[in-house]
Amino acid sequence: MLKRDSRWDIFYPDISLEEFANEKMPKAIFKDAVNIQIKNAFEIVHKLLTHSYFEYLFLDIAVTRALQIFEMSLVLRYKELSDGKEWDLKTKPLKQLIGWFRERHYFEINDERFLTHVRESRNALSHLKGHNFGGIASIHWIDTVCDLINGLYDDVDLRKQRWEATNEFQIKLDAFLSKGAKFQYLDVTYYIYSLGPLKVDNRVEPISCHFSLLPIFDPTSTNPKVPIM
Repeated sequence: MLKRDSRWDIFYPDISLEEFANEKMPKAIFKDAVNIQIKNAFEIVHKLLTHSYFEYLFLDIAVTRALQIFEMSLVLRYKELSDGKEWDLKTKPLKQLIGWFRERHYFEINDERFLTHVRESRNALSHLKGHNFGGIASIHWIDTVCDLINGLYDDVDLRKQRWEATNEFQIKLDAFLSKGAKFQYLDVTYYIYSLGPLKVDNRVEPISCHFSLLPIFDPTSTNPKVPIM
């Protein structure tokens, strides 16, 4: 008889399989345009995540599979964009394939260091050097891979406009907050020392801008100060 892996007691004591699968495990939600082979391949990832309820180390297998599917997604998307031409991974490895998409702005996060980390993580999990595991600490890769795959099917021109608008807002708000600011919200006054993450999203109507303000905090206090979103 299958029993829940006792290692989950640390995170979710007394949780049912249904709650675990539906509420605690990430789900792959892909755009309609994403290749059906990618969607089908990802079904096993969710099954592995669900079965980690009984065997904790299935988490690492699910993450490994997701990163491998990311590589497959690049190959399939390249073929779609190149009128059926195949990418040969034997002569042009994953690093070059990622570079091809990065140069053409197919990644929302276009930082080369981040994409190198994705590739190296994929390689490390596919070519094990010992019996190591990340467990729940590595589960973030599921959402990251889904976001990267969906991004391959975004409108590139809209992405460039989004980046340009984000940079423009960043420069203006940084200048406005260069000497700090006072922010009034309802009956509370906040003193701001800087700007947190900022992002313009032109994939929705009307266009939205998400940003956060960083309030001044008392370094001698243990009371946390969180960004104002």
